[in-house]
Amino acid sequence: MILQRVLHRFEDTVVKSDHSVMLTPIPVNADKLTWFRFGKLGTKIVMTTDTGAWHTMEPDRFSTLLAGDIDEDGDDYAKLVRKGFIRNGFDAEVQANQIRRTRQLLDTGLNHHRIQLSNDSGPLPMDQAKAIVDHIFTSTPESFTITLVQGPAEPDPSLVAFIHDFAEQKNQYEKRTIQYEFDSTLQGIDEAMRQLLIDKSIQMRARFDGAAALHDTQDAPVDYASALTTIQAIHTAASAAGRTKRDYSVFAEVHVGRHAPDDVDAIVTGLVGAGISDFKITPVLAGDHAIAPADYGRFVRALMTALDAVNREEVVLREVTVDAMLARLRTGDMADRIVMSSAPSTGFNARTYGTDGHIFPSETALQLHENGDPMFLLGNVATASSEDISNHATIRSLMVASMVDCMPGYQHLWSAPYIGIDPVAAYSLTGDIFTKMPTSLHHQATHAMVEAIFLHALETKE
Repeated sequence: MILQRVLHRFEDTVVKSDHSVMLTPIPVNADKLTWFRFGKLGTKIVMTTDTGAWHTMEPDRFSTLLAGDIDEDGDDYAKLVRKGFIRNGFDAEVQANQIRRTRQLLDTGLNHHRIQLSNDSGPLPMDQAKAIVDHIFTSTPESFTITLVQGPAEPDPSLVAFIHDFAEQKNQYEKRTIQYEFDSTLQGIDEAMRQLLIDKSIQMRARFDGAAALHDTQDAPVDYASALTTIQAIHTAASAAGRTKRDYSVFAEVHVGRHAPDDVDAIVTGLVGAGISDFKITPVLAGDHAIAPADYGRFVRALMTALDAVNREEVVLREVTVDAMLARLRTGDMADRIVMSSAPSTGFNARTYGTDGHIFPSETALQLHENGDPMFLLGNVATASSEDISNHATIRSLMVASMVDCMPGYQHLWSAPYIGIDPVAAYSLTGDIFTKMPTSLHHQATHAMVEAIFLHALETKE
């Protein structure tokens, strides 16, 4: 049993130079237990299963559990049986169904397409836009999202309208569920563009870091004052069109750099003032504004406290990953397209299309290509179908490299059921698609976030 192999290390003699240290073996009665991961969380031991079930215990109680001496009439024992930690009463069929649910993203298939509307060489040509949409419809999922990425040029409402209308025309008989997004720098969003987004229900995703000092310091494409004015203008136009805030509001992409932990309250206040309901945080892990993973974890804890406070005042503001993660901790279910799950598999569920019709597994892969590294170029919409790309050797390699359970160290990491690793991001920093726990800042930041959410859930008895 893997649990036995994990604990066997405590029985070994650790030798260094001429000195040796004898470690006291931990008594383990593995026959009474199922397989699970464990680690330290604050002052407690946290245990997790492949289904995402979790339980915390004091260290002495955990030692009692490992020894097989836990009181079978106690509350802890009943909970451990129900969650799948105890072999006696373990229902393999129930556990298998729960594992299938946690892997449901693998069943949804290709459900996110990102189309670049411009790059440094110019805008996306109309004929290329048509070819990309044609290619997208060669995929089979019944629902998917098309995200239009603005790029360096100001948006062209006619191009955005064309892509939307052409996709709707192709979908007239297929009746798939399509969501549309516009990933914007907020540069050049005029009245015509605002009205187009609202009329066609294209969700605006905008770079907006909440606090003025933070936003302007972190080299955002548009200064804070201009970004705030644009977001408020969109909300005003939506209200004038009879759209409620629940029905239409700007989604904020908040970048968290090294100064962010000092500006948590200002970030939350700024998001509320802009009329934002939903937002997503992304750590800045490279460059002058990079935040240390441990500091990112502390930021997440402070952010959750600030969100709890503001939401008690009848304000609805949520960070979508935190919200989905808390929901999973409470119910065991996956919420929305939560990315912190095994395995996200860059390129399996999402693809990015360049202005020349080239296909990539992610936006990072496209950026690598534009910087002279064609490592992740999968093909072109003119010559390849969606099925061709799905069977591409690079996609298969990325799937293997993104399976947390297969990576060295991750299989024993207690947070493994809740995290995802991005092989392309790993390659961009190290030249290797296989993420190494000790050296991966992306892993360390993600783990710090999971740990912060767990600690918050325990403190607030979620």
